Amino acid sequence: SVYVPQSAVANFKAAPVWSSFNILSRFSARCITGQELYYNILTDSTVELTSQNTTSPYYTSLTGTLAIPEEVTNIEKNYKVVSLGENALMGCSGITAIVSSASTPPTVGTSALSNVYRYIPVYVRKSALSAYKSASVWSEFTGITSKIKVTDAAGQTLYYNLLTDSTVEVTSENDASPYYTTSPTGALSISEKVTFAGVTYKVTAIGDNAFNGCKDLTSVTISNQVSSIGVKAFLGDAKLTGIEVASANTKYQSIDGILYNEAGDTLICCPAGKTGSVVIPDSVTVISDNAFNGCSGLTGVIIPNSVTSIGASAFSGCSGLASISSYALTPPALGSQAFSAVAVDIPVTVCQSAVGDYKVVNGWSSFTKIGRAS
Repeated sequence: SVYVPQSAVANFKAAPVWSSFNILSRFSARCITGQELYYNILTDSTVELTSQNTTSPYYTSLTGTLAIPEEVTNIEKNYKVVSLGENALMGCSGITAIVSSASTPPTVGTSALSNVYRYIPVYVRKSALSAYKSASVWSEFTGITSKIKVTDAAGQTLYYNLLTDSTVEVTSENDASPYYTTSPTGALSISEKVTFAGVTYKVTAIGDNAFNGCKDLTSVTISNQVSSIGVKAFLGDAKLTGIEVASANTKYQSIDGILYNEAGDTLICCPAGKTGSVVIPDSVTVISDNAFNGCSGLTGVIIPNSVTSIGASAFSGCSGLASISSYALTPPALGSQAFSAVAVDIPVTVCQSAVGDYKVVNGWSSFTKIGRAS
């Protein structure tokens, strides 16, 4: 057989020598959910999803979750799926969900999705949500989402956003506060991989607010696949006492249950259930936004000379904080509300030569008991 673009089939069939071959533009391939789908070659690098049969019924049996790939392979050549051809899925009312991996919504030909119910969920990657919601025909579907729900072997249910055709990020149940109706509890391990609709995805990120407000979460273990953690991912987790990181993770580390980047120069998050005093390692130069936010059981903190900046709301809500020791000779720059709800009359101990600077620098000067270390 000789495979050529659909528009060239007639020419090849009429050409000398070529006419003796079996000229085709159409091939089939199984999608990741197991169904056999059919494609027409459009160009050297693109195909359209087409029907199994040229007349109704256009597919003999196509039910359940349909996975439309971003690319398909035929005879060791990859093609990008750019469209759904005329009548491609017409009459396939047994489709209960669609997973479309393409970052750009495939164009939809005449009647290509006729009789496919518009209330079924359509799962797309997070970055493509708005494109699908505004694309012709796709916008008719009411359940376009990037969010999937997976329950692990231990019975914990987590939510994930599709990032690519092979990766996901952990996300929250709801997109706005309250971020969970039913939140995860107890000790939680972030899986390296999750499977949804027959597709296995690597868990490479923890999104913004992923566990925000999970008040009964006690510990989290981050797998070695996670390379990105969003803002306020663990904010408001009052019982969270430790964040652990797999030893093979190349982006993050945990020291005494506190989350740092792998280089150790950025303190990212102290779990809100942490109690007592914390000594920040002298490798740290940056204390991130919200790093200690809500740590009401924190009673003392020792800041090394290496720290140059303390982010917005870094110690906000640390109502139990009874003392601060800062050995930075230059007062670390403070983000907005860095010490919000921290009593201003607690002792702030600094190096003798820096006392005057701390007393006049915005943010630090709010403290009334700045004195030298004994």
